[in-house]
Amino acid sequence: MSPSNWHNRWHHQWHHLSIRNRVLLATIVPVLYLFCSVVGYSYQSRQAETHAELNERAHIVATALAESLAANVVNRNIAGLYQSMNALVQSDRSIQRIAVFDAQHQEMTHVTSLAANQAQESFVEMPIQKKLIWVSLLPQGGQEGQTSATATRKAEVGFVRVTMSP
Repeated sequence: MSPSNWHNRWHHQWHHLSIRNRVLLATIVPVLYLFCSVVGYSYQSRQAETHAELNERAHIVATALAESLAANVVNRNIAGLYQSMNALVQSDRSIQRIAVFDAQHQEMTHVTSLAANQAQESFVEMPIQKKLIWVSLLPQGGQEGQTSATATRKAEVGFVRVTMSP
């Protein structure tokens, strides 16, 4: 159908409508468009808010796990890792999966929730760091009686990945 033919057909149908139907059509179409726009915006806004909230919670959980699992990762205590992660997954239904990797990104163990939704997911990966304290037993500057020097640094011993789902 050509554009001019379509226009003529629409123009013809419009003139056959009564004044009442024309007014109804002229008011209902914009209101319906406005309604659909508001509902669509509300849906997208809520989805973005949910995604941001999940990302923030995943970051908090990953940070807490990175600090608490450091000793188990260094000692390669897989049973201890599994027990800690399993307790957390069972207590929070929005956690879909927790995986622990060593420093070379080789997976050591993981726990997956059976209750989590698989549709939409977001994950956060945090390094597991071990605090190293260096102590120099030699006197500073070669002089007797001075205190020893200490330095603190963190070494990455692994990674924890927390996957969340709404």
